Amino acid sequence: MIGTAAVSSPISRTQAAWERRRLAGFFFGCTLAIVCVFSLFSTSAFAKAKQSAPTSDVESMPMAAPPIQRGEVSTSSTAPFSLNASKTQENTTIPRPAFNLNATKFTQGAQQADTQLIPGAPKFDVSAFQQAPLAGNAQKQAPLTGGVQALKLLANYDIELIVDESLSMRRMDCPGGLSRWNWCGMQAGQLAKQLAPYVRNGFTLTTFAGGYEVYDHSTPENVMHLFQNPMFSLGTRMSQPLEDRLNNFFNKRQSIGRPLLLAVITDGVPAPKREPFLVADVLINATKRMRDAKDVTVVFFQIGGADFKGQRFLNYLDNGLMADGARFDIVKNVPMERLAQIGLAQSLVNSIQEFAAQSKQAPNLR
Repeated sequence: MIGTAAVSSPISRTQAAWERRRLAGFFFGCTLAIVCVFSLFSTSAFAKAKQSAPTSDVESMPMAAPPIQRGEVSTSSTAPFSLNASKTQENTTIPRPAFNLNATKFTQGAQQADTQLIPGAPKFDVSAFQQAPLAGNAQKQAPLTGGVQALKLLANYDIELIVDESLSMRRMDCPGGLSRWNWCGMQAGQLAKQLAPYVRNGFTLTTFAGGYEVYDHSTPENVMHLFQNPMFSLGTRMSQPLEDRLNNFFNKRQSIGRPLLLAVITDGVPAPKREPFLVADVLINATKRMRDAKDVTVVFFQIGGADFKGQRFLNYLDNGLMADGARFDIVKNVPMERLAQIGLAQSLVNSIQEFAAQSKQAPNLR
């Protein structure tokens, strides 16, 4: 008897293949579902972690700079990075308490925060302000060399202060264990008190971070009030307030009738990355609008701990602008060590005297 081999029918083979495909599809669908669930869980966990992350170091995080738009403010220059920035004026969500005078506010993408909303933000000590010596040292007060004559020398200038109000100014690394902001407040307050008998209309004080605010005719009481109510925010956009105050001087120099003395107090390199170029460009352009080397003097004070990038940038402004097209040498850099020793007023007097000595040695360029 001849045996016969079992031969599967075409229908059974088709059914087996279909079952295999269904099984493979089932496993693929399960795998895809697991991947989707895991992806959603990871996204949710990241969002929660981002919301709960501390904001104390938020200033050190890189920020995308908003584009500069052409607008009302412009400068004519052949130098690169010419600043043609439009200033926008808007009300802040957390206004500074009443200041007894109208402050002009300019903000550009500034995220402002009241000191009460920032954990660990130092409060300004009024008693320390009232009793603070000129040099910021509670034990040894450095007298102003030249006394009344030195103050009268300062009174011959239209004095303006531009003060950094960025988040990093809360750091407590200044003489006497003070924060950078409070130490600046004591210096500015003492300067205002000393100049009050000679400058009846006060001086202009500008604060800056992501935006800037201009306070005209500031009295010692106004200065104390301002430093008691800081509005720290992100950014260190120095070029805009610097250009604004220089333009104000050049537009009104006939009525002002005195040379401009700008004291800029900051704790590091301007940010975002293009700001240092803009600051240099603003200063170079200003020298091209000057009629005499004595028209404008800009003194930079670096406050706080050692910031080597900041030191290098301010040294460049002091020594490198002439090589990059500046018509006059108008910038002086005073490091923190020197500022702590002699104080703000004496540093300004010394800077004026040094520039006066330089102008006698070198004739003006026309």
